[in-house]
Amino acid sequence: MTSQGQFLNQDKSTVRKRCAESICDFSAKLYGHLCNKSDKNIFFSPLSIAACLQMVHHGAKGNTKRQTSDVMGILGIEDADILSFYHDTIASLNSEEDKFTSLDVANRVWIKDNFAVLDAYKQMLQGQLHADIIRNPFTDPDGVSNEVNEWVSKSTKGMIKELITPAMINGLTRLILCNAIYFKGLWTHAFDTSDEEDFHLSAKETKKVQMMRHYKAEKMMYGENGVARYVIIPYKGRKGISMMVILPQVPYQLQEVEKKMTERPGVVNEWFKSASSRNVRLKLPKFKFEEKYDLKQLLEELGVTDMFTVGVADFSGINGDRGLYITQALHKAVIELSEEGTEAAATTAMVANMYCMMPEEEVVEFCADQPFVMVVGGESEESEWETVPLFLGRFSGK
Repeated sequence: MTSQGQFLNQDKSTVRKRCAESICDFSAKLYGHLCNKSDKNIFFSPLSIAACLQMVHHGAKGNTKRQTSDVMGILGIEDADILSFYHDTIASLNSEEDKFTSLDVANRVWIKDNFAVLDAYKQMLQGQLHADIIRNPFTDPDGVSNEVNEWVSKSTKGMIKELITPAMINGLTRLILCNAIYFKGLWTHAFDTSDEEDFHLSAKETKKVQMMRHYKAEKMMYGENGVARYVIIPYKGRKGISMMVILPQVPYQLQEVEKKMTERPGVVNEWFKSASSRNVRLKLPKFKFEEKYDLKQLLEELGVTDMFTVGVADFSGINGDRGLYITQALHKAVIELSEEGTEAAATTAMVANMYCMMPEEEVVEFCADQPFVMVVGGESEESEWETVPLFLGRFSGK
């Protein structure tokens, strides 16, 4: 465990790098837990979940805060440094938009209109985490859920239309904290066509899917090692955002890749950095799917329990006393891959109630016709920062 204050005397770039690494650590914990539960598709946004957690984390005190620090991998990092990192990361991701790429990260908090919140907490939400604050009486659960879901739909360009339900809101509800992230990018090299082909669910089972292909090899970053082969597929326009597709080196042994990813959270960044330019002829499934997770259950299984427990949760950094606790935590994410590019969105809500190298001229054939891992990552403006995982998932075909 990292000791408190370990990073106090380090320079800004070192602390920022550690902040970025913390999101990779957090995403590995979440992914490892999800992949151990099921062999089905997985898709979520580590950044969305982390951003929403930051909004409650900085209102927490005592053991409640220690638990969220631990799960997010930020023990020992000063609050001011982690807030500065999230402030700059969200601003950086939202700063560039062109005709090829759209990326938006948004935070919003609904607060009961007569519920007193500390000025320092409101200033942190608005100034550091770019959150809008909306006052609402919370007397009409249908109206409140419609308002929240309309914001979610607008923020995700209609990809996610509903996150919360009226049943989640009652007379004790005091805050609803939401994050939404939307990404749409066009491939630098669009796929030529798609045809129905076999996708190998396992060594013995196949199903028909639409497989997109490049007839001509294209320049892409490629790498391989004893565990995995991977290709980094760039998007047009926006610098630093790409999708990494990871296949197992031994066919149908994706669990070995996932084991490496979760045992060594920084390994995906290492793979990003070690890739080299190659001529790659690519085949990739065309798909769209949506996943929804009970984040409360997931976090509790990872050791974050105090925030959900009446009389134990300490959110006195929000309103000055310990009457608040989290009753609901949800995450929903959707992704669509087509010949032209990728569209993905995710949203997170928390409701608080009171109480190996090859010759360059060779062509690499990369056929993702079996289960694979995908990472959509974006680099921060400062080169020493790590790649931040915007979205992470598994396509198993199931």
